[in-house]
Amino acid sequence: MGKPLDIESRDKGSPAVSLEQTGSRDDNPASRKGAEPAVGRAELSSAIPPDDRYEGKHRWDPLATWTPEEERAVVRKTDIWLLSWLCVMFFGLQLDRGNLSNALADKPGLLHDLHLSRDDLNNGNTIQLLAFLAAEFPVQLLTKRYGFRCVLPAMMFAWGTVSWAQAWMHDRAGFYVTRALIGACEGGFIPGAILYATYFYKSAELSTRLAVFWSTLNVARVISALLAAGILEMRGTAGKPGWFWLFLLEGLLTVVLAFISFIYLPASPTKTSGILFRKPWYTERQEVIMINRILRDDPAKGLTLLEEPATWQDIKSTWMDPSLWGLYFIGLIAYIPATPVQGYITLTLGDLGFKTFDINMLTIPSAVLQIITMLILARSSRYFNERTFHCMFGEFWVMPLLIALITLPDGGREWGRYSLVTLISGYPYFHPIVTSWISENTFDVKKRAIAAATYNVIVQVGSLIGSQIYRDYQKPYYKIGNISLVSIAALALITFLVQRVVLVRLNEKKEQQWDQMSREERQAYQDDVAARELDGNKRLDFRFQRKIGSRSCDGCKIRKVKCTETTPCQRCVAAGIECTFNTTQSQRGPRSLRARTLQQIRNATTNTASAHQTAPEEVNGTNATRSQRQPTTGTVTPSPSIISIESLVVRLCIYRLRLFPVWPIVSVEEIIAALHRDTDDVETYTLAVAIGAATVAQLKLSRFKDPSITDNLTATDLETECQRTRGALSSASTSLSRLQTSFFLHIYHENQVPGGTESLLYLREAISLAQIMGLHRPSSYLELHPTEDRLRRRILWLLFVTERGVAMLHRLPVVLTSAEKFPPLDNVNSGIDEGPHVLPAFKKLVNLFWIFDQSRALAVLQDAADDLSGTSASPNHEVLRALQKSLRDAHLGGETEGNDIQKADISITRQWMQILIWRATQGHSYWRIGDNSSASVIASPIQIAQELLDDISKLPNAALEAHGPGIEFKVFEIASAVADSLNFVNANPGDILLRLQRFLATSRGGNINLLGLLSARIAQREPSPSYSINMHRHFDFVAELEHQSSSSYNPLTQPMGLLSDGSLASGDALAEMLRNQDWLLTPGSPKI
Repeated sequence: MGKPLDIESRDKGSPAVSLEQTGSRDDNPASRKGAEPAVGRAELSSAIPPDDRYEGKHRWDPLATWTPEEERAVVRKTDIWLLSWLCVMFFGLQLDRGNLSNALADKPGLLHDLHLSRDDLNNGNTIQLLAFLAAEFPVQLLTKRYGFRCVLPAMMFAWGTVSWAQAWMHDRAGFYVTRALIGACEGGFIPGAILYATYFYKSAELSTRLAVFWSTLNVARVISALLAAGILEMRGTAGKPGWFWLFLLEGLLTVVLAFISFIYLPASPTKTSGILFRKPWYTERQEVIMINRILRDDPAKGLTLLEEPATWQDIKSTWMDPSLWGLYFIGLIAYIPATPVQGYITLTLGDLGFKTFDINMLTIPSAVLQIITMLILARSSRYFNERTFHCMFGEFWVMPLLIALITLPDGGREWGRYSLVTLISGYPYFHPIVTSWISENTFDVKKRAIAAATYNVIVQVGSLIGSQIYRDYQKPYYKIGNISLVSIAALALITFLVQRVVLVRLNEKKEQQWDQMSREERQAYQDDVAARELDGNKRLDFRFQRKIGSRSCDGCKIRKVKCTETTPCQRCVAAGIECTFNTTQSQRGPRSLRARTLQQIRNATTNTASAHQTAPEEVNGTNATRSQRQPTTGTVTPSPSIISIESLVVRLCIYRLRLFPVWPIVSVEEIIAALHRDTDDVETYTLAVAIGAATVAQLKLSRFKDPSITDNLTATDLETECQRTRGALSSASTSLSRLQTSFFLHIYHENQVPGGTESLLYLREAISLAQIMGLHRPSSYLELHPTEDRLRRRILWLLFVTERGVAMLHRLPVVLTSAEKFPPLDNVNSGIDEGPHVLPAFKKLVNLFWIFDQSRALAVLQDAADDLSGTSASPNHEVLRALQKSLRDAHLGGETEGNDIQKADISITRQWMQILIWRATQGHSYWRIGDNSSASVIASPIQIAQELLDDISKLPNAALEAHGPGIEFKVFEIASAVADSLNFVNANPGDILLRLQRFLATSRGGNINLLGLLSARIAQREPSPSYSINMHRHFDFVAELEHQSSSSYNPLTQPMGLLSDGSLASGDALAEMLRNQDWLLTPGSPKI
């Protein structure tokens, strides 16, 4: 959720805000009593402000907004500057931790030189792991006390020093001592680095970044293998073995990296400058984006300082959390099946007869394979927002390969064994997913650090167990050990399923208790900040990440409510209806029309005449009584459709060609497919008829050139039919189709009586349905299909724009207030969007209304409209000036961005808004001070009108007329303001007024009422002495225009050429086909 206004600073009184990420509009929880309390971690940001001591508190701004492009730039910069260096540091850890395996490939080898057996090797690895585990918790306490910037490089320097000191080992005791020291120095680095990264990334971004982080492990395996292949050839240099030079050189490299890390790592996202970087990594604007995006994703990060130590109570609470027990057990056993195979790969290859250089080279494919599989698995997990089954896939990968190793006959088949070992070693490493899973399931940052350390300790215990699976007596094939590994893999698969069930049950239990609380109890519960920090993820408003593949029961699916997925589900029990899971998933309709459908469009015919004969009272709008137009209270079986599908398809295709850029909230292709697939789908039929009524009314359609299209259905006929079928639907149902139908009925009635009662009632009905369905709450978008998610966001923001446009035109209050934390408009990849040229321009239009709305200018206009005596206080000049500057500076794209229809709407809307600002100052002197081009004054109507005419002169008539009476009213307001300014200016706006009147006289056949009102208004004004326009000639011309506008006129008689290529999305097969059809329109009208 084009490009909104960038805000570098927010001065007092400035209305400058934008659209993309809407935050809380009030820090006081009491002000939200009218709203439903939020549920879920990401929805709690407005209820939990950061601690005053939080490092980024000075950048926290609940009103801060930004564009997706800006956020991507911040994330990209973080990836380059932070993640890349953390990977370099992890490379140093793995280089020194894993070079023992490379040293074993030396001939005659490390074991021979130090007089060690393989059991001694296992003991050394065990000692290293024990020391590693012993250091985990102390290191986490140190990082929370002294900060990551100091502790992580110090650890790196320590293990690097021990690593190069290994070169002087000469016996078993030295081997054991160095193993212990390396384990103690490296312990705690990984969870510390992960926790450090969480302060820079959102939860959804973490799994992919951790996959990149852990891919460094395999990169290190590849690079270390290449280095070892060369360094081990130095055996004999200075009388030293090859492994001496391997430990020495790689250890010194780590020490160098440690020194660089001391001066490289930032203390926090807002403290990135230092010795190496004189300037911060991020600009002030980017720091605001960084801090607020992190806190809105996880507000708990602002409650704990980076250097705030953990307490024993935090440790105890973390260890007693049942939601983490299953993950801890997974960490213990899930990685064991591949651990011995990976650890012994060099020894196994040596036993199979491969040479030293070949052994090091043959370890590279498994490392590369694991990098690829791990990144793909992590990316898939993030895309589907799922953890359990992705981890199970990685675990299951190993089982059949181990079974193949067990069943493979002894002797020979070296390359076959090598292939199996390589595939096992390159399995999809799901450790990043589980680590991210733990981070998501903990709320408090201190507990998150403890949970990460606990999990890492348990993982290392699992590695310790894995290192003891292969024993010396089992070589060279280790079949007994492989049988044990298969059993452990089966146990891990069961554990994943159990953990999944546990989390689902915990969510259900919380939801039951939450549903039993009243709104007041929920609000009081959320306002208890102290209890929130203490309880963390045990709170009732915290939800664990839900699984994919959930299926709603039939009743919940029909009623469009959230299903608890139990049998029976709690929603159906509460409603007293039968709960079934009998309905099969319906197949989605084709994304483009079939050849048969295209042929039906070309040869479109209608049986409307017979329908008129059989049921005239149901089509004739003048005969429809008010009782017929009211919905019934129950569900009845509607009579057969009296408007043919072919007739509806024609109107739907016209909507797709001309009006989709104006109201991009329905997929015509899917509606047409649904009509053909199920002729009894009353809801879809009703929506199609409503779209047809709105289209015919908006464009004033009256006839078609193609004689095969014989129906003469008017907009009133279509609206009457829509009311008939609406009455056959349940009034209690809430669905997107019903919401869309109400919106298009509003469009129809707005064309009939602008600002009339019925028009407003249907608009308010659509808004009420949107609020009932929760479209204004981000939590309602969780787990939605991307197409459904995109559609709901568009509907919400179109209602936002439409209601404010109506309110500003007719001086009415709004009910869809922006105090809610609206979901961003473009959280969805634009690649799945129909008409890629539509959405960017739609966002630019929304941004204009968002800027106007956040300035509170609506209230100023309302006050001015209500003040009949003219005694109200002078409006705030600074606010209005800032608003005008925001409107004029808003980025609306270049000539090639968007399409003509949306360009017309954006241009006229922006100029009209500036006229409203001038209206608010009418009677005051602000707008007459200085030059009109100055940013310190309010622009004059003449200047605004001239800019408007310059803009629309570049656009075709069809693009202007697509917007119906709304554009006409806006142009009338602008022209009226020019007329009202004649007494204040010393200029000659006659040509401007004539061009505006000509627009009103010719647009959509002419608006005789507005033209007459404008002419009368001009006649009442006293022109200035320098206003030399020939008034008699002027009014003669206007009279001629009025006469022309009263004649029969069809705006669609202009040729299709006036729909420029920019009006349609390239690659749109339907649009391209329709662009060249003769049957749509009759050629004709001139350009303004």
